Amino acid sequence: MLKTQSPPASTKLNIASALGKSDQFDGINPELWIIEGPVIRARRSEIYRASHPNFHTRLCIKNSKVGERSTKSLKQEYANLKNFSQAMIDTPFNVPRPIACIPEAGLLVMEWVNGKSVKFELNKRFKEPKSRQVLIKKAARWLKEFHLKGDIKTEKLVPQALTDQINTYRLNNPISFHSIDIIVIKACERFYREAEQIPVTQEQYSFAHRDFTPGNVIICDTSVLGIDMTQNIRRPVFEDLTRFLVDLNVNKSIFLVGLQILFPSPRGWLLRDERTILTEYLGDKAQEKNKQVLLFLIMHTIKKMIQAAEIVSTHRQTIGLKSPFLLLYRYVRYWKRRMLLLDLYRRLK
Repeated sequence: MLKTQSPPASTKLNIASALGKSDQFDGINPELWIIEGPVIRARRSEIYRASHPNFHTRLCIKNSKVGERSTKSLKQEYANLKNFSQAMIDTPFNVPRPIACIPEAGLLVMEWVNGKSVKFELNKRFKEPKSRQVLIKKAARWLKEFHLKGDIKTEKLVPQALTDQINTYRLNNPISFHSIDIIVIKACERFYREAEQIPVTQEQYSFAHRDFTPGNVIICDTSVLGIDMTQNIRRPVFEDLTRFLVDLNVNKSIFLVGLQILFPSPRGWLLRDERTILTEYLGDKAQEKNKQVLLFLIMHTIKKMIQAAEIVSTHRQTIGLKSPFLLLYRYVRYWKRRMLLLDLYRRLK
């Protein structure tokens, strides 16, 4: 069960008032909305559940946090949900049904669905490898259906498609000059060299999710739903596949990551989770794409390292030793990402 709590009176009032001003809820008394939550807290938003005696559907309300609100992003997410809820309507793989977008209040309103995220289910079954593979396959099948409806086409994949992402991410996540930051810079430089060596190939491109993680795939009784599609861009399909895998890797215990370093896999080898999602998505062609997959995994892991290094730098400067255990936790997260990157480079060679 999701944990629910009564939201602050001001939040409840703001949400009810915004719903009352929306044309989709015209004629419905805003004072009778029953608002629970936040039932889910994320970095940029909170999820509330709402019901009304005169409205037949329970609502899922995504409330973007102040400072993180983007009218363009909310409108784009609403448009994506409308397009894909229709395009995927005849399949068990879909998205939540959108009901309203209220960008001035930072609200996106969808139909509430009863389900659990793949991330939650994977954490619950971390000692059940067969159950984990079933969940990963469901996520892969949702992504494949999503990409098919997003119009898959073959396009040229050039090294710049990979290196530009690292450059953009470094610009958006500046880090101070420090020993760990030098490691990140050297990791980026090595990646540039590796990426430049790959030949220009023809790969599948489609409408990209851009945040395809285990937390953004919901398993329901008879369906699988994807959430949090806030952009409108075409990218190689490997990008979404490997984004999912990197999130699985960084959530491993540091003990398991250490074992990967002590007992390295052979060159060109993919781990079980990597093979599972790739085979489910690509079928017989999966083995031909190992190097491309490893490069995309490295790209996403470097982005995770940049993010972790920026957090460590900020924490060290603003909090310092006032919270030593939290600072140690930040350092452990950073070094775990570096260990994962080392394992990936060894498998790439």
